[in-house]
Amino acid sequence: MGVRELLDKARTHHDPDIRFMAIRELIKLLDGMETIDSNLQQPVRSSLLQLLKDSNSDVQTNAVKLLGTVVRKIENKQVIALVSGLVVALVEDKTKDKKKLQLQREQFQTAIKKSVKELRVDDGKEAGGQMVEILTKHLISREVSLQLICMDLLKDIVSRFGKDVGLHHKVLLSRLQDKLANNEVEDIPIRAANTLGALARFLNDDLFKSLMNFLMTKIEQKTGDNVTYINAVGVVSREVGFRVGEYLEKLMPLLQKCCSVKVLREQVDTEDEKKMGIRVRLWEACLLAFESFLRGCPDKMTKYTSDLLELFVEAMKYDPNLTGDDEENGEPMEAEDNWGDGDGGDDDWGAEDGGDGWGDAGDGLVDENDISWKIRQQATVCVSAFIEKKSAVLKDKYPKSENDSRYCDAIAEFLEQRLGERDETVRLKVLTTLNSLVRQSVLYEWGSDVPDQVDEKKSGPPPLVRQKSWEVYNITTLPSTLLKQFKGASNQIKCALLDCLKEICVALQAYKPEESGEPKLVRRKSSYKYEFKDAEQEWKDSLEHVIDGIGSSDAELPLKTLDYLQTLSSVAKDPELFKNFIAKLVDAVGKAALDKKDRIKLHALRAAGALTSCVDKNDTKSAGALFSATFAALKLRDVDDEVKKAALAAIAKVIPQLSEALGGQQNDILPTLMERLKNTSTQLPALRTLRILAKSGSVDLMPSVISVADTLTTFMATQTSKPVKYESVRVLIEIVQKHGSNGSKFLPSLLKGATSHISEEDTHLCGLVLDLVGHIVESPDSKTLPKAVSESVIQKMLLFAQSPLVDSQSLTSLVQCFRSVSKSLSSFKSLLPRLEGLVNPKLPAHNVAVVAKCIASMAVAAPGAARTDYIKKALNEVKKDKEHMQQLALLSLGGIGKELDLKSESNLFDTILKSFQSESQSVKYSASFALGNITAGNLGNYIGKLLKLLDTHAEYTYLLLRAVREVVGCYYDRQAQIAPFSPEIFKALVAHTDSKEDAVRGEVAECLGGLARIEPKKTLQFLEQSLESKAAFTRSVAVGALRYAIEPKTEKVIASKLGKFLRMMRDDELEVRRQAVLSFTALLKGTQLMNSSENSTIMRDVVVPVLYTECRPNEKYIRIIDAGQIKFREDDHLPLRSAAFEALGTVVDVCPYRLNMKDFYEFTMQGVLDTDENIVLGTWEMYFRISQNPDLQASMKELAGGSSRDKIEGKTLPMDKILMKFVMKKMSKVKETNASREKDQARECLKKALLTVFKMLKTPGMDQCKDFVHLVDRVKNTKSIGTEVREALKMLQQLE
Repeated sequence: MGVRELLDKARTHHDPDIRFMAIRELIKLLDGMETIDSNLQQPVRSSLLQLLKDSNSDVQTNAVKLLGTVVRKIENKQVIALVSGLVVALVEDKTKDKKKLQLQREQFQTAIKKSVKELRVDDGKEAGGQMVEILTKHLISREVSLQLICMDLLKDIVSRFGKDVGLHHKVLLSRLQDKLANNEVEDIPIRAANTLGALARFLNDDLFKSLMNFLMTKIEQKTGDNVTYINAVGVVSREVGFRVGEYLEKLMPLLQKCCSVKVLREQVDTEDEKKMGIRVRLWEACLLAFESFLRGCPDKMTKYTSDLLELFVEAMKYDPNLTGDDEENGEPMEAEDNWGDGDGGDDDWGAEDGGDGWGDAGDGLVDENDISWKIRQQATVCVSAFIEKKSAVLKDKYPKSENDSRYCDAIAEFLEQRLGERDETVRLKVLTTLNSLVRQSVLYEWGSDVPDQVDEKKSGPPPLVRQKSWEVYNITTLPSTLLKQFKGASNQIKCALLDCLKEICVALQAYKPEESGEPKLVRRKSSYKYEFKDAEQEWKDSLEHVIDGIGSSDAELPLKTLDYLQTLSSVAKDPELFKNFIAKLVDAVGKAALDKKDRIKLHALRAAGALTSCVDKNDTKSAGALFSATFAALKLRDVDDEVKKAALAAIAKVIPQLSEALGGQQNDILPTLMERLKNTSTQLPALRTLRILAKSGSVDLMPSVISVADTLTTFMATQTSKPVKYESVRVLIEIVQKHGSNGSKFLPSLLKGATSHISEEDTHLCGLVLDLVGHIVESPDSKTLPKAVSESVIQKMLLFAQSPLVDSQSLTSLVQCFRSVSKSLSSFKSLLPRLEGLVNPKLPAHNVAVVAKCIASMAVAAPGAARTDYIKKALNEVKKDKEHMQQLALLSLGGIGKELDLKSESNLFDTILKSFQSESQSVKYSASFALGNITAGNLGNYIGKLLKLLDTHAEYTYLLLRAVREVVGCYYDRQAQIAPFSPEIFKALVAHTDSKEDAVRGEVAECLGGLARIEPKKTLQFLEQSLESKAAFTRSVAVGALRYAIEPKTEKVIASKLGKFLRMMRDDELEVRRQAVLSFTALLKGTQLMNSSENSTIMRDVVVPVLYTECRPNEKYIRIIDAGQIKFREDDHLPLRSAAFEALGTVVDVCPYRLNMKDFYEFTMQGVLDTDENIVLGTWEMYFRISQNPDLQASMKELAGGSSRDKIEGKTLPMDKILMKFVMKKMSKVKETNASREKDQARECLKKALLTVFKMLKTPGMDQCKDFVHLVDRVKNTKSIGTEVREALKMLQQLE
């Protein structure tokens, strides 16, 4: 059936069901078309307008869906006619039936919203402008409902096409300002303000200035209407806070006059109810505005912080129903029972927290006429915004404090006092704010996937918790205070209290004793700085509430209770603490694990897994009950996949830890695990569980080991999921290790199945399989393996050794596997010629090194005679002229000499030294490697010779220093053995610190850094003194050596000297500054020193400003080199600039709270247009990582179109212009460049940029940055980069 027939049926058929189906068919038909035929567009448009007036609501709803399809597939003039018809139909009044008219308008309102959402970007200017013009005219309508609808639609249109409808801004602004003065209907000024907020994003500077002047003038008049204008300022600030920030110097005094500490303290007992209501509305509006300023332009609010906090604290105490005596004491207020369970306003206009931000009444009041709770609630929200947006000042001294406390101390103390707030709505806000304060005091790091973690969801406490440079001073006493609040509390309050307790549990891990000088870092698996037994009674009291909460009939309380139990159990891990409660807890958690609701099951199973660490291993009753509950949950079939995964995770914790108390009943688990392996959604967690059980030996797998091995071997061959393949191999490795002694029945088939995966197709899988093969051939039953299979394994290994894709992980596995094979399936003598046969002049140096490592590993494990023969043979090869064989022999000798003493070999040292005369760099480096490692094998015999050569053979200084580096590197974990020789090594290295050769200085720095690991105090003291040297080369070596000295044992010494090293970033010499930046980056990646409070000042005052400065190209260091007919630019500043960008990227990854993201974007955005491709690509990669970080996503608005501006080429450019300039630059390079490498580089860079901006578009609130969004739409439609756009979108889809 064609379009016309379906249209006719949809319009004229008497049966609404037929009309409904006709529209559905029409939608399907049109969806298959790229565009609608021009001769059909007018009939479709007119039919749509008719269908939207259909008497049947289902037909109307389907017509709206059809509208969404049509507006994308008709030409521009038809779109304009369609949307104009929709708006005209909305505003027309042709019926006297008001109810019918209102329903019709609501239907057309929905249709217009749909069309606005689906309109093409190119149609925005004309179609959007047409709609704005008509709707603006009807803002003066006498019908209130029509005015509200018009403003609602205008908000949507302006939000999407604000820039395109610029011609109508002035008229629309004027009409909306008039609507703010409407006092007859409360909803009109509310909706007018919100429409103004959307419009403010696109107003030019003159119109925005007129808007702000208008609002400030109205506020200054101090009429009864100024509440409306203050609220409007708040709405505008929430939308474009960065623009409002420019007017704060005028705005803040006006608002502070209306709402100040002095005003709040003036309790007017005789004031009538009406005047009190006006005062409360005014104060609430001011507080809302202050909150919006804190969130929208936090940088501009810095000078008001102390006054604002004092105001917020005073407003939180404002309660005319309480006398002054009620609040004089410093103890927390006692909560009154049953104060209600209000949840604030319910209108969705304005405020971010779900309320309307205009003072609608809430529940939980002692008196329906008492609205003072609004002041206290909004003041609490303001404190929360202060904590979130001004976290950098929380550690600073609070000027208003009488006892010199910090901001964080003052806030913590007052929030504790307000815990007993009588209004429940406000009380919830207080608890939420306290939770936020505790959360802000520490940093959580989840890290990468933990190998033994079955449940993939991030639940419970994070593996790593770091403290910031301040703490919540009363955090250790807070649990006791919070527990008192449970008495008589509602379920909502209990949930909030449990959230606070949970956050405190996690935060307490990071707190250090006052006398400790160690970094504020603690891992869950290490001993805790805070001992829960020190406050044992408080945590025991909390367990009583846990038992009650788990059994609650409330929807949320059991979930919150179980989450808290999971966190407390994971953190405390103390059976003694839980001793008197464990039976009841296990019973309650067991019942919850079998609850009817999947959500409760999920949280209960997570809690059960954590609770395992708190069950005494001798408590057979509790252990059995916990196992029975988790096993019963594991056997459930008709449950959500997440529940099944959580049950597997729980079993993986319960059985290994409590196996002794289970008495063998855990052996029944295997059939259920095998069943879970059949389900694709639970395969991976089931494999992880099986691996943990096999590794622990807590379950007897022997009866089913053949079946399990066959299943997992099949997984390796047939599964498309790489994680499943990898995990299958890991499980098999554990099974072979535990049951290999009885493996004659399954090892041959297992080895045969594993052999096919020894290839370069998947090097990670290959490395795991090689580990598996190594364990198989080392098992007692390896002699029963068929010779054909054994030969196949060896051939596959030899083939893989020649692959250019061998990486470090697979190389380690390959070397170990050859060693195992040489001791069982074959021998060193038989394998040696086969490995040597792989080496030829065409084999890459990388693969020669691979073969050498394999030979050296086998030689070490070989019988003495065979090894001696090979060493003699290798020395003969060194003397010959075959470069590839020389390299192989030298690397092999080095590998052997590292593990064994070769002093019995005469002339060994001299023979290797002669290889330094070779013309081949590969041979020279191999000789250096051999010399260093052989020396490491016998320091007493060789170290003196090696160091003496540095004096007698200056031409080999670099190669000899490489050898010294090899020696030092071999003794990082054997300091006592090298200590007698370290003075000699140190003296030899110091003699070369001022060498003019960059390569020599680099080796000296690395050697000195290695020595610092062995003798930290002496070496670091020398490096510190060298920072004052007049020789720039010596300073660069000293500061560069720091990055090689980093390890846990040296952190304390480094911390005491760190400031001097980092201040070298201000050195006059480029190379010294570069080495300082590189060392700083290494410190960030390898230590937690930069997170300590002691280094916060130097980070703020030295490091970050220097890095920002070095991001800018410096013409001072650019040289023009004249090479005859060709002249080119040499940028000496480039290495330092690259290091600065890398350092800032690391700061963003490790400690972004050290940065003001607005400044960060301002300085780093120029990297997008840098002349160096690596910097450009690195900048986009850095921004992409930010877009993936939930804590930093909001800052992307600064980058995309907020206040961020960047000076490039002497011009001030917003992000959208910079992006367009970048895209044009890359497009021209792709077209004009003939070199394929440069063209590929430009394409990859462009794809990374597109991937980043597409990811940015998904950030919440990014729709505010209209210039940026509009530009990205244009980029998507650019045909010349269509391939790159499609690939970037595909990559984004895969990532999600």
